[in-house]
Amino acid sequence: MREDVPVRWVRLARAALLASHRVLTGPAAEVGRYTERPVVHAGRAEAQAHLLIRSNADDPVPPGWTAGAANLEELALACLREPGAAALPGPARGQGSAA
Repeated sequence: MREDVPVRWVRLARAALLASHRVLTGPAAEVGRYTERPVVHAGRAEAQAHLLIRSNADDPVPPGWTAGAANLEELALACLREPGAAALPGPARGQGSAA
């Protein structure tokens, strides 16, 4: 059975999107130290925080933190909770565009 080309594109795009995001889990008190990372969503409890960040497997994990793969549901819900934090970087605004 031949797979439809658009279906393959969607699967590749999904894989690329998930590969470019990770979930960091660590001490809630240290969340402010990692604001240079592109955070899509931050969730905190009393002692622990979960950060969904734009990253790849080669990026170092901060000491005292663990990293895990993001899943599509986490990514979709995070983007719905934080509409201003896009899952993918967009084009630079105001550069080369005719308004």
